[in-house]
Amino acid sequence: MPVGFEVLRYKKFYVDFSGGKDSLAALLWTYERFPRQNIAVLYIEVTGNTHQLCTEYVRKVCSELGLQLIIDKQSMSFFECLKRWSIPLISAQRWCLSHFKVKVFRRYADRPHVTGMTRSSVWRKSTQPVEYVRWSGNLTFNPILDWSREQIMDFIRDHGFELNPCYERYGHSGNCMFCPYHQKHAIIMTLSDPFWRARIVPALRHVLAANRYGKMGYRLLRRWLDSTKQLTLDA
Repeated sequence: MPVGFEVLRYKKFYVDFSGGKDSLAALLWTYERFPRQNIAVLYIEVTGNTHQLCTEYVRKVCSELGLQLIIDKQSMSFFECLKRWSIPLISAQRWCLSHFKVKVFRRYADRPHVTGMTRSSVWRKSTQPVEYVRWSGNLTFNPILDWSREQIMDFIRDHGFELNPCYERYGHSGNCMFCPYHQKHAIIMTLSDPFWRARIVPALRHVLAANRYGKMGYRLLRRWLDSTKQLTLDA
């Protein structure tokens, strides 16, 4: 066990679970090491941009583990924000993170948080296994920070859990159906779903028409819109 994690034996804390493979591994790691009564699972929906399958999967996992589940979200729609604020670019406070995640996390600063962050998924490479995160106000524990993708997948398989079904259908967890940084195959799979294509494409065209994007934003915008030409399924 990483140094400093022993304190979780004596405290109530949250496990931040998005429905993705990394946070699932962190949840399972935590579950087998600490008293069940200490754990509450915190799941944040991105309003209008989270697939119901992802939410159902999170409910199922928490039910199987017998853990308390808290579901929270912001009231404003993600795609209305996209039209207003343009493409969210990578930074410490990109609007999709700050508005839909950080503002919710700040409501749960009363206890420590366990996350599924890994070195490959965080932009700040100085992230430590245990640290105080100023932007969220949370004392954070990152047990799988130095795990590889192979370690994560092996750990999940060894514990008998299947991945969120959105991975097979869309190439990602479904917690954020639109993300400018999805891989190309995931973009095409997402846009192949008529429901999500009808949400995503008009919002992106609105941003394009309003000229609200900048150089990097334009490149990411075109990456999604150009993928509509490669769809194998009709809307």
